[in-house]
Amino acid sequence: MYLGYSRNRLTRAHMPSHEYVAAFANEITKYCDYEVYDDSPVSRVVCLTRR
Repeated sequence: MYLGYSRNRLTRAHMPSHEYVAAFANEITKYCDYEVYDDSPVSRVVCLTRR
């Protein structure tokens, strides 16, 4: 999510979709000792945790 001053110049259209963020997070889990713990489509975030 965009924060601070960037809210004056960026819109939600400038942020990646939740699907993109989730796909990226899942790709990270293939190469690291992390797994998806939770996600929030409304906030477009994915939380990873160590296995």
